[in-house]
Amino acid sequence: MATTDDSDARGSRADAPTPVTSGAGQSGAGQSLPARPEWPTSVLGWALLRSVLIVMAYLVAYFALPWNKFDDWAGLSIVVGALVIAVVTAVWQITQILRSSTPAVHAIEALAIIVPIYLLAFSLGYFMLSANNPDQFNEALSKMSSLYFTLSVFATVGFGDITASVDLSRAVVSVQMVLNLIVVGVGIKVILAAVKWSRDTRKGISAAAE
Repeated sequence: MATTDDSDARGSRADAPTPVTSGAGQSGAGQSLPARPEWPTSVLGWALLRSVLIVMAYLVAYFALPWNKFDDWAGLSIVVGALVIAVVTAVWQITQILRSSTPAVHAIEALAIIVPIYLLAFSLGYFMLSANNPDQFNEALSKMSSLYFTLSVFATVGFGDITASVDLSRAVVSVQMVLNLIVVGVGIKVILAAVKWSRDTRKGISAAAE
């Protein structure tokens, strides 16, 4: 009887399922995969808030300051200076995206800083041209109508209610058209490529560390 009981006990142990551990699911006894990092909602919220405040600050400066005190060439110098600032800012922002731990969030801020500078620079140019010589356009431009015209050219909607009437204003509009193609066709793609490169680099570093 003792022999039979021992055989039954051994058979029961042999029939018991053996626990299987997966190397992909666990790195060791009692260890599980680390929790997937959540989207940094607080970082995104602050980035959106800063972006809104930056745009508001630009608009306040645009509408509040007396930009009509400059002549044509001084106005064009201001426009060129603002465009140079936009380019330098874009380069700096791209380097920050490459170094950022949240590149997509930083890209949102970059666009919120660069695009308003670019658009308001041309809007200022059109306003100052019209302020010094109302014949530059088919009607005298206010700051609001200058901004409206700039956005119309940028969006290529071409309503035709405001048009450039002389060579100088037409030249400035032509420059904006060319730069629009560069900003939309190249600038945004460069920022997206920087975001992708930053993410891929960090993934490679994490994989190498494991």
